[in-house]
Amino acid sequence: MQVSEQKLQESYSLANFINNDKIETVEQALQDRTTPSLATLKKTNKEKTLALLEAFILSIKDLKGSRQEILDVQITNMARIILKEYYYLKTSEIKIIHDKIILESEQTYSQNLLEKIMNNFRIYANNRMQVAKQTPRPVQEINPKIINIDKINKS
Repeated sequence: MQVSEQKLQESYSLANFINNDKIETVEQALQDRTTPSLATLKKTNKEKTLALLEAFILSIKDLKGSRQEILDVQITNMARIILKEYYYLKTSEIKIIHDKIILESEQTYSQNLLEKIMNNFRIYANNRMQVAKQTPRPVQEINPKIINIDKINKS
């Protein structure tokens, strides 16, 4: 997927991807070709990508009104883990996870907020795999220049 330099720079803004209401479901996210993956962002600027994920975590903490103390080192480590484990997710998918956590009605004091975030990533990734398995993909034509069937048959 090719993403313009301007689009990449916009992707590092937490407000830009949290306020993106175009994509709301796993199906839409899988079809989306306009938002970069975490891997693409990391390749361009790893530190900005980690800062974006840290802002994502802090946003959830603030919006959920969590009084749980979370150390900076915990936030940094969680951002690194998310980037390492979920590098294939697009920013539109991170937004879906963000919204799901914010909309959950249960109180955050019943569960460690960092555990809640990681659990939502796991649940989303599993759901994404199930949807991807069920989504038909277009069959690509085989380029005859790549595979010369005549040469294979003569062998």
